[in-house]
This record gives sequence, structure tokens and C-alpha cells, in this order.
Amino acid sequence: MVVCMAGVPRVIASGELVASVDAVSIHLLTVEAWSGCLAVRLVGVPDDETRHPAGAHAAAMAEWHASGAADAGTWPPKSPAELTFEFVRLQAEQGGVPLRLTARSCGGTGTEWLGQWYFEAGTDLSAGIVRVTVEADDSRWSESFDLAA
Repeated sequence: MVVCMAGVPRVIASGELVASVDAVSIHLLTVEAWSGCLAVRLVGVPDDETRHPAGAHAAAMAEWHASGAADAGTWPPKSPAELTFEFVRLQAEQGGVPLRLTARSCGGTGTEWLGQWYFEAGTDLSAGIVRVTVEADDSRWSESFDLAA
């Protein structure tokens, strides 16, 4: 549970391509400055490459439910986003100080290609510049965001 999300956030929506993993284009969806918390959301762009694994995952989930595995407490099949985003490293910093990663989630029914990272800032983020860095395979993307603008 992420409890730092109080108040109205400062949201920067980019859409910029930040990485590619197994032919899946990964874009920066949003950088959100909440009270003491930074949320960064990445999304794999749905196309022919991503629709097939998402459909296969939906079938695997249906089989998992039908088999009774869900009632037995076993873990569901990994979603395409989980399999893709496990190769993505995301870091955030403010003023050269790394923000502490507190939670991460990827995929899920209806959000098969969404990855979310939450960082604890320890200070008010609304008056500063935050740098977000994404690394995947051999690529590295980094951008600074002025949250006071």
C-alpha cells in the first residue's frame, strides 16, 4: 500500500520513447509529484508485438481460474508487463540525492503493459527538479523535470 498520495499531484505527461525490450517500445507515461512521493509510470505501446502476449496472458489467466489454482492460493501467471519490465531499471533523484524506491507494480488485467514505480522523497517535490533515469538492455534514457514550473 502506498500511503504518500495525499493532495493534488503535479503531473507531467510525456509519452517519450525511453526504452525497447524484446521489440516492445516503452514510453514514459507520467511523472507525478505527490506530497513526499514521486510516482513514475511507463507503458508498453500496444501494437502487433504486444497484442499477442496480452492475449496469451488472458488465456493463461482464464485457465488459472478454471483449474482452481486461484482458490488454492497459487500465484497467477506473470503478465507480459512483468516479464518485460523485469529488464527495466528505473531510478529517480532530486538535487543529486537518490529517492528511495518504496513500491513497484507491473501489469495486471486491463493494465497489461503498465509499469509503476513509487519513490519516497522525504522532502517537498513541488519546488524542485527531479531526474528520472530508465535503463533497459543496452539503452539508457535520462531526463530532468522541473516540478515547480
